[in-house]
Amino acid sequence: MSKDAGYPQIKPTLDRYPVFKGGKTIIETYYPGEAHTKDNIVVWLPPYKILFGDMIFALEQDNVGIIDEANMNAWPYTMQNLIDKYLDAKVVIPRHKNWGDFSLEKL
Repeated sequence: MSKDAGYPQIKPTLDRYPVFKGGKTIIETYYPGEAHTKDNIVVWLPPYKILFGDMIFALEQDNVGIIDEANMNAWPYTMQNLIDKYLDAKVVIPRHKNWGDFSLEKL
């Protein structure tokens, strides 16, 4: 998408299931599908079972924010992909506000 928008291509590019190591910590990124944006990526820290995601909302959030790039039809299916993949998540950190578990997405 950055190339199509006229920006330099990011290097290295992310493949479908990239895993990185930061010191002794394993960091995984995952593309569950379109939701808040077309290039919706989440970050998973497997040793801690912590999931970060821009498409995830806090319970106290009362709106969906800016949705100019959102695919509202795909969002529920993308969220289900995420839940299925990281069913054992202990902590889920949404884009804004307070973190919790997957009950954050049962709106």
